[in-house]
Amino acid sequence: MGGKLETKAELPSVGSFLRTTSGRLAGITFFLTLFYTLWVFGFTPSESFEPFVSSSLLVASYIVFVILAIGLSRDERLGSRGRQGWLFLALANLSTAIAEVIWFYYESILNQDAFVSAGDVFFLLSYPLILAGVMRFPYASRTREERTTLYLDLTIVATASFMALSYFVLSPEYFTPDEAMEAVIGISYPVGGVLILTAVMALLQSSAEKATWWTLFFLGSGIFSNALADGFMAYFEVHDVVYDLTRLNILWMTGSLFMIVAAAWQHTVGEPLPPVTVRQEISSRRYFRQSLPYAATLTGIAVLFLAVRQRGAASIEILTEAGVLISLVLLRQHRTIRENVRLYKDMERLAITDSLTGVYNRHFANETLRLQFWRSKRYSVPLSILMIDVNGFKQFNDRFGHLKGDEVLRSIAQALVSSVRSSDLLGRFGGDEFIAILPETDYNGAAIVAEKICRSIALKEFQGYKLGVSIGISSIDNKPTQNQMLEDADRDLYRKKDQKQRKY
Repeated sequence: MGGKLETKAELPSVGSFLRTTSGRLAGITFFLTLFYTLWVFGFTPSESFEPFVSSSLLVASYIVFVILAIGLSRDERLGSRGRQGWLFLALANLSTAIAEVIWFYYESILNQDAFVSAGDVFFLLSYPLILAGVMRFPYASRTREERTTLYLDLTIVATASFMALSYFVLSPEYFTPDEAMEAVIGISYPVGGVLILTAVMALLQSSAEKATWWTLFFLGSGIFSNALADGFMAYFEVHDVVYDLTRLNILWMTGSLFMIVAAAWQHTVGEPLPPVTVRQEISSRRYFRQSLPYAATLTGIAVLFLAVRQRGAASIEILTEAGVLISLVLLRQHRTIRENVRLYKDMERLAITDSLTGVYNRHFANETLRLQFWRSKRYSVPLSILMIDVNGFKQFNDRFGHLKGDEVLRSIAQALVSSVRSSDLLGRFGGDEFIAILPETDYNGAAIVAEKICRSIALKEFQGYKLGVSIGISSIDNKPTQNQMLEDADRDLYRKKDQKQRKY
């Protein structure tokens, strides 16, 4: 009995659905933002109807971003840090959507001023969530020291921004006791926006990947648009200035549009983000990142200077903020100096070390021999050198390849280091040749060290083979130059190699 084998068509996954529709959602958001802009500037929106339209469009755009961001938070291409970053951004926009609903309820339903209200709590909550999101992206990953320095730079920027905004935007109302709460909340909006924008711009300096750069660029553009609108609104609210909210709505919608484009770009770009361990930095982009704390410091100094010049004396608040800023900058400079010292030591070590074996390189060995030769002549103390060559290394390298040959050289170098004194110097002279400089050691003492080295190498096996060494010895005696010592050791080395070859 025959029958049909029915197959059920697989439904597309949520991720694949979002990848195919994210571009359309961004396009729809663009046309709705354009429609609202033309409506505001080309017509006279009804005061009763416009708040409903603007709030609906804003909430809808926030929800669209939340959906796209949650989809990215489940995208395996992005790694754990990338998924966490987009999840934080989704929570930030969800918080903003709740704040917009509360704001509409107060303004349009209750006919009350929504500033200050519960809506501000959710609006302000979005700032740390956005900051946490962008800092969790894989391409934001750095060493612990680099992350600490970046956080310190952001704190410096936040402090300088607070000084400038409190003086130029909120002064003199900022320090009026009965309006302190409004002032603090008002200044939190632009300071939060500046802080997040600075973080995004700093991270832009650290990525050369096209997908990564454009994602951050669109996010930064959205944050900039939102921060601009927040700054204007904070100023108008604190100073009781009558303003047209519809113009600010255009900025907020534009900001939301850019963030949706960032999420849509990441959905459709088809490339995973670079791994956490990859950090590329374009030299032409480093200047902004490095100038952040200095630009912020100059801003704080300018505010302090203007306060003294215009008012004859700086207030205790400005002086306190300046003191905090100076302390942060000094701490930043201390960390920079310490990092420079560490880098200098690393560069110094790399300059004198053979990268393959970890022993000293030929240049440093020659310099050490020159100094020890002078010291030996000056104080009449003995000095000897060993020229060490690995027997059969070329044949081993030809048979097993260069990678196995490199392992042999590293292993032999470790054995040589353990066979000489801490006061001796071991260097790689080139290829499979090493040199040991033995201060205050005569020819007989050097011969004992050479015998010890030969026994140590003879105990080792490499891919089932045993590789010995030949060692040429030279002591200072009456030799006029260090080059004469090297030539003498080299002749002794090849004499012993010839003896071994004739023996076998």
